[in-house]
Amino acid sequence: MKEKKEKVKQYNRKAGMPFPLLLDSNGQVTKNYGVRGFPAHFLIDQKGDIKAYAPGAKSWESKKSHSLIKFLIDPKNI
Repeated sequence: MKEKKEKVKQYNRKAGMPFPLLLDSNGQVTKNYGVRGFPAHFLIDQKGDIKAYAPGAKSWESKKSHSLIKFLIDPKNI
């Protein structure tokens, strides 16, 4: 929440995320999605709808996580 752009870029590089991260520099997205604690992970579709929510620390490196992301970004499932 309200992170600096360079800090988010460094995190994304270090974590090797294969998907874009949202930079919520003014806290508006945090408010809109009702984030109450950190970390909080949302998988959001192209329309802005929440498709998955994972509170707390989460590793996105597992096969299960990759399968979920692939399923959610598949145009057939939109």
